[in-house]
Amino acid sequence: MSRAVLFDLDDTLFDHRRSARAALRQVHRVYAAGFDFEAFEQHHARYLEDMHLEVLAGRIGLDDARRERFRRVFEALGVALAPGVVDAAASAYREGYMMSRRPLHGAADLLAVLKSDVRIVIVTNNLLEEQQDKLEYCGLAPYVDVLVASLISILEPVMVVVLGLIVGFIVIALFMPMISLIQGISSSPGKK
Repeated sequence: MSRAVLFDLDDTLFDHRRSARAALRQVHRVYAAGFDFEAFEQHHARYLEDMHLEVLAGRIGLDDARRERFRRVFEALGVALAPGVVDAAASAYREGYMMSRRPLHGAADLLAVLKSDVRIVIVTNNLLEEQQDKLEYCGLAPYVDVLVASLISILEPVMVVVLGLIVGFIVIALFMPMISLIQGISSSPGKK
């Protein structure tokens, strides 16, 4: 018998795609109406992924990442906006996203049925505070027993260190025979 069920939150229990698209349409309507929405959305998706990795790695804060994301989107469209306008677009996106939040249809019912028999765990590749806020806003928090960050984001620093040790070992392994050869040549009897 299962003792726990693991879920991703975004687009499994929480309608992230709808929220993001509604917010993006609002920004597009106000700041980029002259451009094709599909192209605008594609640029946004690309830079969202790039900046999301930076946020998870702790190299940039969430609000700064959102501003940088929209700066890049407009730059890709050939539009140079003043920093204040980029800030306004990023804020409009956040506001639109927050106003559009909702769980996917049937998510609460599913969790209620499962809750009586198993522990419910949310595994996320997003910031825990953001995900906890979504759970609470959508009324899903009472059903969730554990909310954890993805192991990938936790293991990334460890993987970098291990990779560095492997590369270091290979470099040393390559140079040791050369050093031995050079020492052998310099200490051979016939050299003056």
